[in-house]
Amino acid sequence: MYQLAIAAKKHGAPINRVIFQRELVAQLYRTKRGEYLRRSVTFMKATPWIRHDEHYHVDFTLPCRPMTDYGR
Repeated sequence: MYQLAIAAKKHGAPINRVIFQRELVAQLYRTKRGEYLRRSVTFMKATPWIRHDEHYHVDFTLPCRPMTDYGR
């Protein structure tokens, strides 16, 4: 997760939110990069509606072009 967060930020598309099983987020926070993840990555606070223990979802913040730029 740390490397993904660093690469996303570097490419101008930082992570907006990650959906991951809550108890596994707690384990991530106990890793070497846990403090960085706690400060820099927003994990969904609620329990996911589908179990996310073998996968996770990442939403990125992507800038949109103004509507006037479409069709040019």
